[in-house]
Amino acid sequence: MKYNPRLTLICKNALLIALLLAAAAPAVRAQGETWVPWTLSPQMVAVRVWASGDHTFARVNLTLPSPCYRVAGVGPVTRQGNNVSVDYTTEQYTGGCVQVVVFREDFFDLGALEPGTYTFTVKSRGTAVASVTFNPQQIAEHWEETSDVASVGFSVWTAGGVTFTSVSIAFPDDGYRLVEWQEPVRSGNDFVSRVRLERWTGHASALAHQGETRVFSLGTLPADETFTVTVEFSDGARRTSHPFTPAGTARPASMHPLDDAAFFVRQHYLDFLGREPDAEGLTYWYNDIVRNCPFIPSPCLDVKRVNVSAAFFLSIEFQRTGFYVYRMHKAATGQMPRMDVFFADTRKTAENVVVGREGWEAQVEENQRRFSEEFVARAEFKERYPETLTPAQYVDALNNNISHPFRENEPGALSNSEREELIQGLSAGTETRATVLRKMALNPDFTRQEFNNAFVLLEYFGYLRRNPNEGPDTTWDGYNYWLAKLNTFGGDYVNAEMVKAFLDSDEYRKRFGQQ
Repeated sequence: MKYNPRLTLICKNALLIALLLAAAAPAVRAQGETWVPWTLSPQMVAVRVWASGDHTFARVNLTLPSPCYRVAGVGPVTRQGNNVSVDYTTEQYTGGCVQVVVFREDFFDLGALEPGTYTFTVKSRGTAVASVTFNPQQIAEHWEETSDVASVGFSVWTAGGVTFTSVSIAFPDDGYRLVEWQEPVRSGNDFVSRVRLERWTGHASALAHQGETRVFSLGTLPADETFTVTVEFSDGARRTSHPFTPAGTARPASMHPLDDAAFFVRQHYLDFLGREPDAEGLTYWYNDIVRNCPFIPSPCLDVKRVNVSAAFFLSIEFQRTGFYVYRMHKAATGQMPRMDVFFADTRKTAENVVVGREGWEAQVEENQRRFSEEFVARAEFKERYPETLTPAQYVDALNNNISHPFRENEPGALSNSEREELIQGLSAGTETRATVLRKMALNPDFTRQEFNNAFVLLEYFGYLRRNPNEGPDTTWDGYNYWLAKLNTFGGDYVNAEMVKAFLDSDEYRKRFGQQ
């Protein structure tokens, strides 16, 4: 049994492939031009065999130099003793052709072979051009570690004094998977990133061009020193970039650092999440900007930058760290936190948190618990809520801080039953001051009430690195303006043009250079 062949060119778009093949195919025959017998050469043929279940299979890949060469037919799989073969009928056109490489791929079922040593041979018009010897018992399909990749590419650039590298690994077929790709570790002036790849030894197509790319931030490096980037595979094989200097890879001086997608994304990690970007996140957001909006400037890029920027405030990571800190302060004092206190506290709730990494949810839970206990132990908190308060007085004081007319007959954010449950818990010792404050901060109604307030506040904290009533502003008028506008548009930051205004502001852009 023979699988249907697959043909392609070095292209991604199926329609483009069809057009190129049509254009490259021989034109209307001139007199004397025709297809004549022709034999494949060994370097044009690649063979792979594997066992799956009780059958053995083979993949044959042909690389034809132009459409002037073709496979007119493929014979059946034949067996003589322990020799299995397939014969291609190949032809060459005597006229002219466009020089476009053509790939062809065929899969063959060699049948149920008994244990033993076999040879599978690919023939072209009866002439053996490639063969492989195997034992079905030793080639069962499985995953195996490998460094056998098609290529490793490096791109390095420096923006705003920060050096970035994009590393791309191209796979020979679609039977590869990335198990682990570690952040680069500096060893001398070489940044070494360790990679573990696995290859499926069974059915996989070489016509499916796949690979993996990571964008890494290498940080701020001495401008004139020479560095390299190395990929080290789990089997010890290494691929190293050409030497570079940060000065030699710098973006043009006329280009603002924020106009570089990698610098833009990295800065959002620092400003909103308080950490260096993980490679998966940096790569994802970098590609989201560059692949969708490659031209600078463009309306597409303006919209994409706004959406990527807002995504950091809306992210699970910020909502569970920074926004949680905001609500803790508001629930405890009835006031929004000041910037310095906010960032100091956010670092505590965000410690070792990278959403998506194994154990991140447990880490967030532990950070929030520790922070709530430390918060209620602060002198200013104890002064505001002395130990002499009864459980009811403590709960009611906090409930008053998060109060809002959620329900007509029940004051505060808590329902009567929720209030009584917390009071009884404090009296019985099943709740503590810390757990009660934390439950207040996590109250769903309170969270919805404060969402836009926090969103606007973080525009000042994140982009401008100041409190709303400091610097160029001495009042809360600017904050109140943007909050009113955001509320008017129902929280739609795009139509409110809030994020765009802060991104485009002179004050923000001058943080990193002249506008």
